[in-house]
Amino acid sequence: MNLTHKTFSQTIVFGIALIVATTSFVLISDSAEAKVRFSERTKYYTVTGTSGAKVARSMLQKGPKAGRTGHAIATTQTRVRVRNLKAAIEGRRCVVKSVDVYVDLVYTFPRWVSANKASPKVRRAWEQFYKQVERHEFVHGRISRDFGRDLHKKLLQLSGRVSNKCADFGKRQAKRINQMRTAYIKRQLRFDRREARASARVRRLQRIFLRSQ
Repeated sequence: MNLTHKTFSQTIVFGIALIVATTSFVLISDSAEAKVRFSERTKYYTVTGTSGAKVARSMLQKGPKAGRTGHAIATTQTRVRVRNLKAAIEGRRCVVKSVDVYVDLVYTFPRWVSANKASPKVRRAWEQFYKQVERHEFVHGRISRDFGRDLHKKLLQLSGRVSNKCADFGKRQAKRINQMRTAYIKRQLRFDRREARASARVRRLQRIFLRSQ
């Protein structure tokens, strides 16, 4: 049984609208408190079997959907939202005074319910492999949290010209967000490619687990 494809998966949802369309620029002097907020939640699906191959088959049947076909062993779902953007006019510039960025993470992992019926060898192989699966998904989560912090920082640096009625503010916002989003997705994909190599620790432990019985 080949588990080298669609082993892990990530879903990335961006709730980042061009907020400038509904942003009003006013003369204010006090800077409101800006925030980056993170939430994490973990879900599990049940797998059975007493050998590595049987557990793997159960994961492929019951694991979260990965694309149009196939199932993943584990997933990280990331939702990024930008809310409460408050802008102001300072001199000749339109600037961001405050903005909130929310990063919501949902991890999905397998829960092996028949481990007590398996041999010690299979259980040890599972424990080692599972730790690497967790590590893999948590790295995806860390990359997402880094993106949230970077996005927040960049949004606070945005500015436009009052002489242009702040029209360039929206263009800069859209360009900056698109650039950061592209870089973020590339970083996630680069990490997945490294982990997909046959020499990667998670892949080696996966092969050991598949052979265990």
